[in-house]
Amino acid sequence: MAATLARHEAQERERVDRYGEVRPPISTDFQDYKIVAVGNTIHWSKNWKTFPDFLQAREPAQRADVGDRVAGQAEERQAREILNPP
Repeated sequence: MAATLARHEAQERERVDRYGEVRPPISTDFQDYKIVAVGNTIHWSKNWKTFPDFLQAREPAQRADVGDRVAGQAEERQAREILNPP
């Protein structure tokens, strides 16, 4: 159990180091469907095999919205680090 927790914590640190303090994707596979949670909405499709497949299937305006939110969160993180270095 401790090894599993340590592995999860290491993976989480790596994700934060790579992408910043953004929420991780929430998705799972169930009976040939890829299920993705976005905010308070659940999306699903048999055509998506990976989370990027879900992103690619969205309309361009929706993809831009997701990208803008991620970019905004990254900019906020950078500003915090400049003002308050770790």
